[in-house]
Amino acid sequence: MSPSVYGIDLANIPPAIIGMEACGASHSWARELTNLSHAPKSILCCAMAS
Repeated sequence: MSPSVYGIDLANIPPAIIGMEACGASHSWARELTNLSHAPKSILCCAMAS
């Protein structure tokens, strides 16, 4: 799914810290979230498994 599909819902919530797994698309998602006043945080997958 593209960020624009979720953009409508993410634009309607107050600014938040949003954690996401670091992957190939995470940089694109981070830009979209930053444009919506959110604070994206990338987490390495090995840190999520612990």
